[in-house]
Amino acid sequence: MMRLLRPLLAWWRGISIRMQLMLGMAASLALCVSLLAWQQLRTQSELLRAQHLAQARDLAGALAVSAAPWVMADDLAGMQEVIASVAQASEVRYAMLVSLQGRVMAHSQAGHTGRFMSDAASRALLAQPARVQIVAASETFTDMAAPVMAGARQLGWARVGMGNEAVQRGVEQARTQALWMLLLALLLGGVVAVLIADGLTRGLQRLVDALDQVSLGQRGFRLGAQRHNELGRLGEGFDSMLGALERRETESLAAGAALAESEQRFRALFELAAVGVAQTDAQGRVERVNQRCAQILGWSQADLCGKAWRELADPQDLARLQPQLEALREGQIHEFETEARFVRADGTTIWLSLTVASMGTEGLPAPGIVTVIQDISSRRAAEEKLRQAASVFESTSEAIMLTDAQARIVAVNPAFTQISGYAEAEVLGRNPRLMQSGRQSPGFYRELWTSLLHTGRWHGEIWNRRKSGEIFPAWVTLSVVKNERGEVTNYVSVLNDLSLMREAQQQLDYLSGHDALTSLPNRTVFREGLQQAIERARRDGRVLAMIFVDLDRFKNVNDTLGHPLGDELLRSASQRLRALLPPTTLLARLGGDEFGLVLDDDASVHGCLACAQRLLLDFERAFHIGGHALVVTLSLGISLFPEDASDADTLVRHAERAMYEAKTKGRNAYQFFEPGLAAGVLERLMMETTLRGAAGRGELRLHFQPQIDLRSGALAGVEALVRWQHPQLGLVSPAQFIPLAEEVGLISEIGDWVLQQACAQMVTWEAQGLRVPRIAVNLSVQQIEDPQHMARVAQALAHSGLAGARLELEVTESLIMRQPEQAQRHLQELLSLGVEFAIDDFGTGHSSLAYLRRLPLHRLKIDQSFVRDIGEDSGGEAIVHAVIALARALGLHTVAEGVEQPHQAEFLRHAGCDTVQGYHFGRPMPAAQLLERWLDAPARAPSDAAPAAPPGP
Repeated sequence: MMRLLRPLLAWWRGISIRMQLMLGMAASLALCVSLLAWQQLRTQSELLRAQHLAQARDLAGALAVSAAPWVMADDLAGMQEVIASVAQASEVRYAMLVSLQGRVMAHSQAGHTGRFMSDAASRALLAQPARVQIVAASETFTDMAAPVMAGARQLGWARVGMGNEAVQRGVEQARTQALWMLLLALLLGGVVAVLIADGLTRGLQRLVDALDQVSLGQRGFRLGAQRHNELGRLGEGFDSMLGALERRETESLAAGAALAESEQRFRALFELAAVGVAQTDAQGRVERVNQRCAQILGWSQADLCGKAWRELADPQDLARLQPQLEALREGQIHEFETEARFVRADGTTIWLSLTVASMGTEGLPAPGIVTVIQDISSRRAAEEKLRQAASVFESTSEAIMLTDAQARIVAVNPAFTQISGYAEAEVLGRNPRLMQSGRQSPGFYRELWTSLLHTGRWHGEIWNRRKSGEIFPAWVTLSVVKNERGEVTNYVSVLNDLSLMREAQQQLDYLSGHDALTSLPNRTVFREGLQQAIERARRDGRVLAMIFVDLDRFKNVNDTLGHPLGDELLRSASQRLRALLPPTTLLARLGGDEFGLVLDDDASVHGCLACAQRLLLDFERAFHIGGHALVVTLSLGISLFPEDASDADTLVRHAERAMYEAKTKGRNAYQFFEPGLAAGVLERLMMETTLRGAAGRGELRLHFQPQIDLRSGALAGVEALVRWQHPQLGLVSPAQFIPLAEEVGLISEIGDWVLQQACAQMVTWEAQGLRVPRIAVNLSVQQIEDPQHMARVAQALAHSGLAGARLELEVTESLIMRQPEQAQRHLQELLSLGVEFAIDDFGTGHSSLAYLRRLPLHRLKIDQSFVRDIGEDSGGEAIVHAVIALARALGLHTVAEGVEQPHQAEFLRHAGCDTVQGYHFGRPMPAAQLLERWLDAPARAPSDAAPAAPPGP
């Protein structure tokens, strides 16, 4: 290379400075113009390519929008027509519609329709998000894709392939223009160079030679006197500069020695420091760290060098520190201190105290940054535990009282003040005896202290006295706190006010026995009163009558005038019935527009006729409600004891059948029960015969109703519901055969079959990829009374392999209270298998809350009769609120049944209900249908889910 350059250098040195200047100026100008021409060429080329890409994007987008309706309809002709219109555009080589599985739904070249795109670019496109994508691009060709959307759902991709011939032609034209511009620049450069060179002399050569000498280290060289012009003054300045340079070099050598000594001392301090020290550049990349810094972060010093702080810092804390770091880099601040989380090499997170300082002059941008770090993880952990404890102490709803070893109060939380009425200053230093009510004897407290000091813990119910003097029940938990030597230092008392729970129990007891709309007794209380009346009549040898009352065409009022007016009509009708009957007559609302009354004093046929005629006559008078005059007649059914029935349920059933017979005769009438009205007995007998062995013949089916978590919308579980596929009658409703099975003793056999199939189905779903958290199975009274039931539950779990915690057994409120002690023993035995329990139809019975607390329950199921009243009846809504509050107090979850409308779900969500099920979220469905619906479903249930269908028989 040097051999080739020497002749060229010799030639260059041999020519005059004037010629060199001329050539240099011309070359520089040519270079500048060349760069300008190249930039213009590049800009124009990019503009042409951008226009080409925009055209391809517009065509692909237009194809996606135009083809969306045809893709949704799977109309190939429509898709081909849209593609044909796009393919007519200039430079379009092809257009096609591709499904999300890669199949060509339509193509401008018909032979490609139906094929699958197997090239790498097409496969990559299928994984891309739904936005316009460049599938392929080159100098001669562009493939653009746009998503075909139907609302928020993607149907496929629209792709357009275009040639780049127009772009190439434009680029060639731009190149020709640039070449002409370059030639013109060379000509102008030569002219300008000649004009400039004329103003210079060969004196510049001497200055150049002098610079060469200086560059070779000859500091003693001087130019000497020059002519008194610009070159002369330049030479004098050059000589002065050489003298100053010599002095500066001498001073620099001395400073370098001092710097080396200082750096050596700094290295020793840097490496031996007890804190971590890191040096980074202005962008935060580590240049140097000491050994302590590497130990804190868990890396070697070599591995840390070259890393950026942002790779080590917690992302959240890094975002918080970013403004301070930017201010430090720009010189706005010189240093700052903070605390932040960093991630060690082993992946653990630690807290560091940071002192960050600029390595430059204060007020100027930082050339580098020094950071001093200390590990404060232990301190932060201790502070967090203290903060959490203080937060719990201050925010818990339970009263907390802390005393010293002498039982003097040293601290109370805000809940204590709220419950007791005493401010903290009023009780500090005093003995907790100031709250004693006097209800418990001294012996009670002696036993309390004996148990507390012996076991270190006591809990139970105590009656305390508020500052106002009010006595209230409380559940109190006492604990002993000891030091490391085992000495008692403090006592902790946690008090839970039971007043609201007792009030809720009383309210629930009333609401569960009375209709919230009319304030009349409900069906349950009516049945008990009727049974008592039957016992009195049997004892006294008297006749008793039960009249079943139904409002004719009440549904028309609701449908035409609305439910609020219908509710007012029910209230008015109940008040009129009450006014027409003696005060001692038992009158109840049995449900909907149905009422029941018991004639005890005058139950003869004549008395029944007189009562019925009085009711029918009075109800011919109009009700004036909401500006409307409404006439609602009655249909009455009458059954007599002991002639028609000997028990309450049969008496009500026969009266109801008689009432329906009265309706068939035109309404506004009464009907006594006759044996011929029980023609369904034969049908019942036939059903009983075929029900026996239905499980063995494979006629029983399991359907599953989803249970939805209201907070997350996720599938919380399912309830297993049995159906009977009768060979002649088809699918029989459980409302028809379950009561029959209970009556004839088949419910235990059916219940065992349901349990086995439900457990096996849970395991099958999991094998298919769907994990259902929990399945609920109903228990009957016969199963609870069966001593072998626990063994069969254990066998079902063992054979299926299902964990006990994923099986929930549901028992009704009335079933538990039928034989409470036996039910408690049986549930406690089943609890050893790990299963969970729910109380079904809660609020419809007469359970004792004190007794419920002793049962191993996990959930309360709000009866659908209360849910149905949401938005219709404020009394029903009050019951729902009361049940949810009671469940929270008992530490139980709530499940609402029969949710059929969106407003019911919204009400339950605001009321704090945990889980819901009903037609709004899904009808009971076969296992395969539930798998199809939930296997690929998102974690949350669809927010726009509509009721699957109105409830049917």
